[in-house]
Amino acid sequence: MMTAEDRYHNDPIFHTLVDQIYHAILLKQYTPTEVRDAAMLASLKYEYSHARALWPEVIGGRIMKVPE
Repeated sequence: MMTAEDRYHNDPIFHTLVDQIYHAILLKQYTPTEVRDAAMLASLKYEYSHARALWPEVIGGRIMKVPE
């Protein structure tokens, strides 16, 4: 697994995202805590909107495969 530093140097989209966040902090638009909170909220919003069943459904006593 690549570290965030490795991704920063090798992934141009990740690099741009980091630079945009850095400049927002630098310009005092957001604090580091606000950035962390926003990133966590964005992650949770995505997880909740793309939730998948964690356990297979049991229908009529048979275990049915969960659709992908």
